[in-house]
Amino acid sequence: KNDSIRSITNARKLIRKYGKEEIIQRSKIIQEKVIASELYHQSSSISVYISTEFEVKTDLIITDIFECGKKCFVPCYHDITMNMARVFSLEEIKKYPLNYDNIYQPEGPFNSENSSQFIDLYIVPGLAFTKNGVRVGRGKVD
Repeated sequence: KNDSIRSITNARKLIRKYGKEEIIQRSKIIQEKVIASELYHQSSSISVYISTEFEVKTDLIITDIFECGKKCFVPCYHDITMNMARVFSLEEIKKYPLNYDNIYQPEGPFNSENSSQFIDLYIVPGLAFTKNGVRVGRGKVD
């Protein structure tokens, strides 16, 4: 737990050294690589987390998902439970209320298509990850 807190703190300090413009530029490079990847092209249903202020941006990926006619799912939290909600446009996403992280988040109820069984690829931005690839600083810490 202490290593997780230290990782988040160090990541935040490093990222805050960058200006918003540099975060956007670096994010664009990363997003272009994701969009160009074979795994992305082979996926027809993609869950993409909407990024926070200091995470790698996901806006270009979300736009491309819709332009390519792929199914787009975004996370929605109720208490400690997370579901994936299908969304149909960027405009729809921007109509959702902002949550505590200042991220647009859909509200239920959800239909049967809002399920992880339909998702081919998950795209998860973050500030820090463990050596095993676990996103640090989100959700419950044991």
